[in-house]
This record gives sequence, structure tokens and C-alpha cells, in this order.
Amino acid sequence: MALLPVPGVDEVDLVTQVGTSVVRGLQQASQPPPWPNTREALLELLAILDEWCRRAEETTRFAYHLARGRQAPDARPPDQRRVRRTNLARGYGDVVRVDSQKILKGRVPPLAKLRGSSRRRAARRGLRTILVAYCPDLLEQFEAATEARLDWVGEHREDFNRWFDESHTDEEVAQLLAAMGATEAGLLDVTAKLREFITVNFPLTNTAQGPDRG
Repeated sequence: MALLPVPGVDEVDLVTQVGTSVVRGLQQASQPPPWPNTREALLELLAILDEWCRRAEETTRFAYHLARGRQAPDARPPDQRRVRRTNLARGYGDVVRVDSQKILKGRVPPLAKLRGSSRRRAARRGLRTILVAYCPDLLEQFEAATEARLDWVGEHREDFNRWFDESHTDEEVAQLLAAMGATEAGLLDVTAKLREFITVNFPLTNTAQGPDRG
């Protein structure tokens, strides 16, 4: 004799299964994230620095164009659209700072953000901790070079042209260009050292031919 189904049993079992899945999902979401793929994170950081350097070089060209204009007041005014390709573009510094910190601090799970201890624990599992352990000097140089450039940009970004008008002396313009060159050199140097660190410790392997079979 077949047993008759008991009304509501399947629904209870389904709710139990769903509830268990939700709990497991919440538990997994609140766990610290895995350590980052170091090579991938370093390459992302290098890409950010490389863009900084390219824009810094464009900033230098634009600044020297303005400086030369002091000697030729009747020359055609510079194309202000060039600013978009420089470090002086509005909001560029903020974007770079946020992108760099995301890479250095790593991914923080949404639920971990709700608790201070979990947020701090997740933030520690980022590239910055790896760099502190293996190349603290490189990390320190990176932070110093980027902050120096951000400070210079923050001071001179607004109305960049006015730093080269007749209200400033040749000595003041020379000081501005020297500070600009120093911060650009800092970016170029740390970029070169980061590139060397990556190529030495994470060399490309030839995977096209598959594993070595002896």
C-alpha cells in the first residue's frame, strides 16, 4: 500500500534546503578573500605607473611650450585640449589614487565591509602586505613618488597657464619646471624598478609548446 504524501512536507524540505544554502553563502561571503595573484597585481600596478609616466611626459611638453611662449608673447596660444592628455586633467589624480589603493589593499567582500574587524582583516590580504614582506623599499619609493606627483599636480592644476604669465618671474617659472621634472623623474625611476622586479621574479615562460616532456 503506497503512502500518501503528507501536505507541506516537500515545502518544508525546500525551505530548509534554501535556508541552508543562504547561510552557507553568507558564511562564504564573509570569509577573508584569497591572497591576490601577485604577478597579475604587480602588472596592474605597472600599467598604472606607465600611464602616469606617459602623461607626465605630455605635461612636461605642455609646460615647456607655455614657458617658451613667455619669450614670444605674440605666438599662437597653446591648444588647451592638450591638458586632457596630461596629469593635469581634472579628476585624473583621484582616479589614479583610488585604482592604486584597490590593487594594494585587494578585494574586500561586501559583508566584510559591515564589520570593522573583518574589513581590516580583508584589507591586509592585499598586494601591499606582500610588498612589505618582499620589497619594502620599492613600496616606499612607489608611495613617495606618487604622492609627490599628486601634491605637485594638486598645487598647479588650476589655471595652469597663469603660472607662466607675466605675474611670475623667470626664476619662479624655473622653480616650477624643476619641481615638475623631479616628480616626473621619481615616477620614471620607480616604474623602471618595478618593471625590473617583475621581470626578475616573474619571468615569462614559454607555454606554447606545452610542458617539457624530456
